Amino acid sequence: MDEKRTIDGYAVLHAIRIDGAEQIVAEKDSHYRLYRGERVSILGIEEYTTVFENSDYLKAMREFTRRINGALDNLGLDRIYRGSPLVDYPLSAEDCVPGGMDADLTGKVVAVKTEVLSPEYRACSHQLMLATGGFGCSPNARGQSVFAKNLYSGEENRWSRSDILGVVEENALPDWAKEKLAKLREPAPRESVLGKIRAGKSQLDEENRAPKSHKSEPER
Repeated sequence: MDEKRTIDGYAVLHAIRIDGAEQIVAEKDSHYRLYRGERVSILGIEEYTTVFENSDYLKAMREFTRRINGALDNLGLDRIYRGSPLVDYPLSAEDCVPGGMDADLTGKVVAVKTEVLSPEYRACSHQLMLATGGFGCSPNARGQSVFAKNLYSGEENRWSRSDILGVVEENALPDWAKEKLAKLREPAPRESVLGKIRAGKSQLDEENRAPKSHKSEPER
C-alpha cells in the first residue's frame, strides 16, 4: 500500500496546483486543515501555510472549492491582461532557431517546453525567457541548471536544460516581448554610497516606529 502524503502530521486528502500554488485539504483525527503550498525560491523549495481549519468536513471542502474558484477567476483576468489566445499562443519547436541549442544560451531568448508548465500557463507569455546563466546554458557542461527571467513578468526561475524547447529569434518576437526584453536588458541604475546610507537609515527609523505585529490565527 502506498504511503500517504502528510503535512505536519495531517494526511493529505485532496490537492490541486493551480495559479502557481497548491491548494490542499488534509485530515488528522477528524480535524481538517487547508494548506497553501508555494515555491519560495528558484530552487523549488515548497512552503506550506495553514489558511483554514475546522472539524466540519463540508466547511473545509467549501473553503477548498472557494479558493480554487478564486484562483480560476484570477487566471481569467490574467488571460485578459496578457491578450487573447490568438495573441498569447503556445510556442512549438517550429518557432525556434534550428541548432540554437548547440551554442551557449546565456543572454539569449529561449522558450520553455509547454509540457513542463501547468496547463493554465501553456502560452508564449509564460514560455519566453531571457537566459541569464547557469551551467546548463552551456551545451557541453555537466550541470543542467538554466537561470532565466520571464520576459512578461521579469520573474527569475530555474529550469533544467531539458526543459528548454529552443532559442527564439528576437526579430520574430511579438511587439510586447521586444519591449519587455529591452527593459530587462537596461543596466540597473548605480546608487551612490551616500544614497545607500540614507536608505538604510530611513528603513531603520521606519522599523523603530512600526508597531510590533503578531502572527495571525488561521481562518476558521
